[in-house]
Amino acid sequence: MKYNGEGKNLKSKLDFYIAFYEQLARKGFQAYVPHSYNKENHIADICLKGRNIAHLTKADTIVKNPYANTDDDMIDTLRRIAKKTALDCGVCSEKPYDETVHQRLPDGAYKIAEFNGTVLAGKHHPLLEYVFYISKQPPGGAEPEYYYNKADAMQNFAFKSGLVDERQFFSENELSEIHGNLVKMRLMRDNDLTLDESVGIDKLTYKIEGVMPELGSYDIYVSFKNELAYGDEGVEP
Repeated sequence: MKYNGEGKNLKSKLDFYIAFYEQLARKGFQAYVPHSYNKENHIADICLKGRNIAHLTKADTIVKNPYANTDDDMIDTLRRIAKKTALDCGVCSEKPYDETVHQRLPDGAYKIAEFNGTVLAGKHHPLLEYVFYISKQPPGGAEPEYYYNKADAMQNFAFKSGLVDERQFFSENELSEIHGNLVKMRLMRDNDLTLDESVGIDKLTYKIEGVMPELGSYDIYVSFKNELAYGDEGVEP
């Protein structure tokens, strides 16, 4: 099943490396800081039973150690572990551009969107499927900002290009959290709310449920009641 960027969000390549090393350890491999003569090109030496069999390069590829007698199947196994780790971290695995429609940029990326001199581009990555970056045009100013999750990239492009006023924006997670706190406030005994405050909370609650109807389900209401350890008695409807 392909992971299209919903759910866990990979924020940086360092997060991926840490998760990848953990998965390697679970499979019996070890990742070490490369020897001094390898540091220029490699991020890590990958070992099995104390024997250096492969390298994780700074280009984010896994290559065979030319001085080790390592078969191709072993290298393929390492690459599969890396791919699965990336997917578990929430990288975008569906191609976000069409080569026949989107403009190809000099660095090999494809321009997905542009507004107010701000460009959102994406390109294929050897381990992390599809990587996005946001840059200002013309180039030469600030360094591009990279994203490894489609939802993060699209949201930040909307902010940085001025399509959306960040001060008026809430993510689904933030809306869910606000909704939950509002409902709990109404469910709590002795909350000392005035009538106007109660009406205001109800209006906000219903407005959020209009945007995310799933939050208005009876199951969620019961879940909040149980969380607050209230029975039916004394709970406001």
